[in-house]
Parts: sequence; structure tokens; C-alpha cells
Amino acid sequence: MTFDELKRAVADGSIDTVVVAMTDMQGRLIGKRLTARFFVEGNVAPQLFCDYFLATDMEMVLVPGYASASWERGYGDFALVPDMATLRAVPWLPKTAIVLSDVTTSDGVPLEHSPRQVLRKQLKRLADLGFTADMAAELEFYLFNQTYEGARAAKYEDLKFSSWYPEDGHVFQTSKDEPYIRAIRNLMERASIPVEGSKAEYSAGQQEINLQYAEALETCDRLVLYKNGCKEIAHQMGKCVSFMAKLGETHSGNSCHIHLSLRNLETGKPGFYDASRESGMSELFRHFLAGCIKHAPAATYFYAPNINSYKRFTAGTFAPTRLAWSVDNRTTAFRVLGKGNALRFECRLPGADANPYLASQR
Repeated sequence: MTFDELKRAVADGSIDTVVVAMTDMQGRLIGKRLTARFFVEGNVAPQLFCDYFLATDMEMVLVPGYASASWERGYGDFALVPDMATLRAVPWLPKTAIVLSDVTTSDGVPLEHSPRQVLRKQLKRLADLGFTADMAAELEFYLFNQTYEGARAAKYEDLKFSSWYPEDGHVFQTSKDEPYIRAIRNLMERASIPVEGSKAEYSAGQQEINLQYAEALETCDRLVLYKNGCKEIAHQMGKCVSFMAKLGETHSGNSCHIHLSLRNLETGKPGFYDASRESGMSELFRHFLAGCIKHAPAATYFYAPNINSYKRFTAGTFAPTRLAWSVDNRTTAFRVLGKGNALRFECRLPGADANPYLASQR
């Protein structure tokens, strides 16, 4: 949706609310709802917001020790600067549009530690080398036939999973879940978040809906919108979902497998494919993959950001426990797959609780 399209929608009454949002360190959308009239009349003005939103933990507890936001500094303002390239209608919320934002100080200086800015910086470094990154992700979650309020009242015990048996690939089970899953597929398409398809994952109630690949920043924008949308649509249908990395010892972990490839900015040709090599893997691909493996221990801070994240790394569960790569092998941390221009690698380390902007920037 362009700004002119938004103005027309506001004028004819089809849009009356604009959500201006950023992503916190946990990958959640944080922001405010503006009247669409005010947003349009302000000509997309930056919105001031308390800087503590990048200095909290999962429970929104203020964490000490940050130089950018603290009691000593008084928890002042930063600004959400709308990126109008992300503006879109939200078809599951009445008369609502949403725009994602970059974060700056109140004086307009970019906050380089904000997640979207971290990825922007890495993509700029990549562009300086003559490449851009294409990315997709397989993001898994659990579906429950009960409300969020009901699950909390039950102290998250004896949850009502949408099925009661291992369901990986079962079409019958996905037919039972289809009212919810179909709503997500179709509503995401209408929100300009293209979907490839959906399937049941291994454990009871576990789901996977795959988005089409895109440029890395666009993919991460789509992922945070998709993840928030899954929760909102579930709430509207009397259900709830969980992207927790490991729900329990007997439950398959929720992953966020990241598929990545590079493309030459000047020629548009894939950077990972070399037709002159029998394997098809270019020298660039080999160096890039080697770097990912070398720095994986440090990057795991982003792949597995919570205590629960590490419970997912269990032998025999398709969550990697060793740093290795292989061709089309789901037991390794880095899986090489695809042929020709589709050659890429899949990083299988991140869980579904990872912040995509941080987990993808390596």
C-alpha cells in the first residue's frame, strides 16, 4: 500500500487506524495505534516512544546495565520512523493498516542496536561487497483448541493440542485444522505476505506454514508480521498458539530454519552457484559457509536467546547438536540443498523464539 492509497482509504473510511510498530529484542511487535487521519495529516511523522522498550526482558522487566536506556539516563524518548515500504492493510483487523519502523534517537540518529538496524547494517556491508541476500524461513508453532486466557487459567497444564497423535504430513489432521490454517494462508496473502503452503509438523498440534523467499530485510519484516498475525487470528477464533522453542521433553521443538543465498547486485546472478564446479558450489559459497560455522558459537546467542531455547538441542530430534554441514542432511547444523540457481544453505540452529532480524544477520 502506498501513501496515496492510504490517503484514499482514509478518505473513503475503509482505513481508520494505523499501527506504527517496531520490533523489540525478543522479536515482538511493539508500538502504538494512531488514528489514520492523524497519521496522514502528520505526513508520516516519527512517533516518540520510551527508550526502555529495547532494554527489557521477555517479562518486560527493566534490565540494568544498558548504556542506551537506564534509570540513570531517565528512560527518555526514542523515535519510531515509519518505513513506508512496509505499509500494508491488516485484513484480519477491521479498518487497520500497519507500518514497521526504524528506530532513532529523538534527534534522528539511528539506534544501531535496534534489531532492524542491526540487520540493515549487515546488509549494507554485504552491498559494499557487491551482493544482496535472499532469505526464507521455516517457522513452526503449536496450535491449541483453547483460548490464551483458558491456557493461563489452567497454569499451562493439560493443554488442548489440536490433535493427539504424531501428525507429520497427515492430510486428515490438517483438514481438521484447516479453518485456522486456511485463514492464515489467505489473510497473509491479502496482507502482501506471500505463502508457499502449509503442513502438519511432527508432534501433536504442531504446524508449519512457509512464506515465499524474498530479500533478507523484507523476509524478516514479513516474519514478524506473520508471527504476530498468527497470534491475533488464533485469538479471534478462540484458539491459541505457541512459538516456544521446546514445549516439553516429549514434544518436538519449534524451529526457525533459515534458508540463505547471495545474489550479485550488478548482474543479478546467484553468488553461490558455479556451473564450472562439479558440486556447483562456488568459492564464495564455501567461504561463506565456513564463516557461518566458525562464528556459530557466538551467533547462537541470537539463534537461541532464551533458557528454554537450549532444551531444543537434543540428539535424535532433528535439532542439531554438532557444528557440521552436509548435502541434504537434516541432522546437521548447516544443510546444503537446491541445484543451479536455487543452490543455498539452510541454517537449522535457530528456534521459533529467535528474533529473525538478529538470527539472520550472522
